Amino acid sequence: MMDELPQTLSVTLSSLAELAVEWWRLDRWANGAQDAAPHARHVARRLAKFLSDHGLEVVDVTGRAYEPGLAVEVLDAFDGAARLAEEVAADVTNHGTDAQRERMAALSRELSNATERGDVRGVKRAVAALRQLRTQVLYAQAWFWEDWFRHLARPGRQFINTQEATRWIAQGHDALQAGDRRKLEQAVRWLWSLMPPDEQAAHKERAVKPGLKQ
Repeated sequence: MMDELPQTLSVTLSSLAELAVEWWRLDRWANGAQDAAPHARHVARRLAKFLSDHGLEVVDVTGRAYEPGLAVEVLDAFDGAARLAEEVAADVTNHGTDAQRERMAALSRELSNATERGDVRGVKRAVAALRQLRTQVLYAQAWFWEDWFRHLARPGRQFINTQEATRWIAQGHDALQAGDRRKLEQAVRWLWSLMPPDEQAAHKERAVKPGLKQ
């Protein structure tokens, strides 16, 4: 009689990290290639859930589109959250309101407590709230939209609809010269939507800054 299969298996963190790397490559290819089969995207989503359930989060730290063999860095949920908290704290301290700074302090305590308990779900909740807070802070800054526009309007940038992007870049230049923040924000949002799919995904994972304003 054959031995029964065990109900649980022990998987090392390094093995999960290797799986996360391969998931990242599959996800980038499946969402960026026109010839990617639907079942490839389905497999990528299932792998993402498996990794998330085991406390791993893959973050694009390069902002680059998919390339075979592209180096990646895999962080566990706790280390990645601590790094994010430091970045958000700097943004909130430098550009936030008093109420937002108080919110940052509360979220830092929440994250610290969840980390001490080894509570992966609690860490993820804190991370989501931190990202939302940073978005609120940066979206209120005029330089944020100016930096993003200059980043998107650089020569040689690729868009899924060049003609439409050219129109919004022209409108963005007009808004920038006129000091019309509302219209500049509108132009940036449209240009975001015209970015190639792999860059749109990378933008979401990098949070919100284009890398121009520190």
